Amino acid sequence: MPTTCPYLQEGRCSIVLQRTGIEWIAHPRACEACSKQTPPQGWNKATMGLCIAALHKAKDPEFEKKAKALLAELYWHPTTTIKSVSLPRRVSNYAKAIAKWTAAGQPKRTDAEVESILMLCRACSHFNGESCKVCGCRVNASQAGVANKARMRTEFCPKLKW
Repeated sequence: MPTTCPYLQEGRCSIVLQRTGIEWIAHPRACEACSKQTPPQGWNKATMGLCIAALHKAKDPEFEKKAKALLAELYWHPTTTIKSVSLPRRVSNYAKAIAKWTAAGQPKRTDAEVESILMLCRACSHFNGESCKVCGCRVNASQAGVANKARMRTEFCPKLKW
């Protein structure tokens, strides 16, 4: 069942427009991912990822600076910060991963591939249950590539375990 989002106007995400000035046509899967976030249907990891993708696709000359600012705004809360990876490093790593993934056309791994990656991560001493302590990226079973390094086919383990 499709989600009804107050920010979806004529197929465009008004959050992306408000934060970037770019009209972005929202894919139904992006809307579904957004509705499952906390907070749902608002400024969250899914809409932040869409903003970064829109900036990259628009070839914004200040892409990296703007992407870092968006990430820093979303990840200000201490419970989302991994102590072994500084917030600026984490923001930088995420911005680079999103840019590379978007430039490649957002290729995704299959559920089976993600599950085998998660098995490796769960057995790794650098995994804290939700993120990698080496790069700071989230690794989970989410269908949304913007919220899951394991889903992005362009990304790899910094310790070369996958």
